[in-house]
Parts: sequence; C-alpha cells; structure tokens
Amino acid sequence: MPRTAPWMVMLLAALGGCANLGYYAQAVGGHWGVLRASQPVDALLRDPATPVPLKARLRRAGEMLRFAESEMGLDAGGSYRRFADLERSHVLWNVFAAPPFALAARQWCHPFVGCTPYRGYFSRDAARRAAQRLAGEGLETFVGGVAAYSTLGWFDDPLLSTFIDWPEAALAELLIHETAHRRLWVANDVVLNEAFASFVGEEGARQWLARQGRSDEFAAHRQRQAEWNRLVGLLMRAKAHLATLYGQNGAVGLGPAKARVLDAMRACYQANWNRLGGGRYDRVVAGVNNAYLASLATYRDWQPAFAALYRQHSDWDAFFAAVDGLAQLGAAEREAALAALRDQQVAEAGDHRRADEVQCEPLAGHRLNGDSAGAEHDHVRRRGHGQHEGAGGAHGGGDHQ
Repeated sequence: MPRTAPWMVMLLAALGGCANLGYYAQAVGGHWGVLRASQPVDALLRDPATPVPLKARLRRAGEMLRFAESEMGLDAGGSYRRFADLERSHVLWNVFAAPPFALAARQWCHPFVGCTPYRGYFSRDAARRAAQRLAGEGLETFVGGVAAYSTLGWFDDPLLSTFIDWPEAALAELLIHETAHRRLWVANDVVLNEAFASFVGEEGARQWLARQGRSDEFAAHRQRQAEWNRLVGLLMRAKAHLATLYGQNGAVGLGPAKARVLDAMRACYQANWNRLGGGRYDRVVAGVNNAYLASLATYRDWQPAFAALYRQHSDWDAFFAAVDGLAQLGAAEREAALAALRDQQVAEAGDHRRADEVQCEPLAGHRLNGDSAGAEHDHVRRRGHGQHEGAGGAHGGGDHQ
C-alpha cells in the first residue's frame, strides 16, 4: 500500500464547497481507512497464520470472480485482490430521507456519479447525526447498514470481513452484483443501476452454482429470500395505498389516514407472521416510514425488466449490448422501455407471484383513503431484531425517525 494518498487531496479540491466538504472528507477518509486495513489476498493465502476458514473463503471468492470474468464477460479490474478485516458489522451506513406525506426520497448530487437518493457514512454515529439533522427539517429518515459498496472502477475495492463469511450463494450474488456496477453506471438513475446489478448478481450466482452441479444450494438460497420477498410485496402494497393517499390534492386528515394504512400493513404482517420470517423482521415492520419505503424502491423497481431482457437474448454479451442501448436513451424513453419489459415479465409470472403473496384483506380494498373511517387494529408486541435486505446490500435492523 502507498504511504500517502494524493488522490484524496485532489478529490477534495475538485469537490469543493464548504457545505459538502465535511461529508466528502469523511467519505474519502473512510474509504482510505478501508484500504489501509487491507492486505493482499495472495500474501494471506501464503501466510501460515491466516486462519484456514478464511483462506478457504478467499479462494472461493476468487473462483466466483473468475467465473464472472470468463463466463459472463464482467471485469473486476484490480478489485478484490486484497482483504480488509474491519472489525465491525458494516462497512458504511446509508441515510435515506423523505417528507412525511410524500414518497419521493431526498436526492443528493455528487461529482462523477450524479444524484442518489441516499448519503453514505463510514461511521454509524455520523449517519445517525445526519439523520437527526434531516429529522429536524421535518423529514422522515431511515439509516441502513451496508455490507459492501463499489467505487465504480475509480479505485480497487477489497474483499471485506463484513461479507466474506456469507453463504456461498449470497457471496457470489454480492460479488457479481458489485462487479456489474463497474460494467454499467448511468448517472442520475440509481433505480436502473441497482436493478441491473441486482439481476446480474442473482442470475450470475445461479449459473455459477449450476455449473458446479449445486443448483440445490441456489434453490435453498432463493427459499431463504422468499420470506423477505413476501414482506417486500406487502410493503409495496402499503406504499401504493400511501401514494394514492398523498396524491389526493386537498385531502384532509392525512396523518390519521396514513396511520390507518400502516396499521393495516402491520396487522397483516402479524396475521402472516410465520410466513414473513417468524420475528426476523419485527423491528423493520415496526419502524416502516416513507424513507424506508423509498429505500426499497431503489433496488426493486426495474429488476423484472432486466429478467425479461435477459430471456430475449442468448448470452451475456447480447444482454449487455441491449442494456447499453437502454442506457443511451433519454430518461423518459428509457423508463417507458423498462416499464414495458417489466409488465411483460410480471404478466408471465403473475399466477405464481399471486400464489406466493400474503393475503391482506384491508390492503386489498379501497377503505384506507383520506375520506374513509378505517378500522382499528390491535397491536401485537413486536419480537426479535429485524433485518433489512434492501438498499446497499444486507442491512441491519436500521434506524427510523
């Protein structure tokens, strides 16, 4: 590792602006701290002091990346050739914010990458302080821990202790996801970027395990994800009700009406508790707000569109060429093309999707708008510690305000 980091000085100088200087300083300093903590993978593999389980995981990660490069045409560049033991649960924490009666997340714009609906902090305390400042502006906030991130090819990202021990299907999905970010990043379109990388990561992990005759492991991985996906489906139905509610110009009593929608969602969660994690997501559900719902949309909106696009092509090269074509379109035209692809995929998978959804009569009707009385729901004491697997990777329970 170099003893100095001249790019830190150059980057800070290029960013400028007193208001943002502190934020960018912690971002650059945080990333530099991760790099300083890293060691070459080859050296760790040769070192007798390196724990045997860690050596096995590092070798496995290398196999996954070689598959992504040779079979999928992705390029990790110089990334993942080092490993950093961070001695903490997450590498950084993302802060989301949204108004109390709107579902549009606050946007932050940055040099090089464009605008994003979150800000990342390498300190959980710093993220919480940022969330408190936003809450002081009257916004709802959510803080979610992130296990991995990509510098989009600007720097060589290391393997991290925050994810190296994940089950192999999840680890492969993550590494391919992050490598896909190097393949495509459209400025000012985080929804597209994350849906693209999420699809590529999932499909790549499936193919990697299938190549080894281990498709059953991926099936088990998908089964573990099923409870989370059911919960997200429930939350997205609540989000749709809230979007209708917030769109009622001149509607009165938005606060009580919003509470009725969220109470109905939580009552449905309790009624389907065993199919929705059996307590794993209690803390998540208890803290759902507009900022949290906005964070979910960032990663899910267009993923079915990319699944449909992949099915239309015979290999990864053709798929990536088609994605490049989408990226060249204007924002409105690109959104229309993705919407058509998504609707095609959802229609074809409709019966299966409906069969796997949790049943929730209050959210299926139209009784929860601003003019309806709504029903009272008993509150069941929440159990356990939630886990949010949405924005920025696998999240801890998260902080909501």
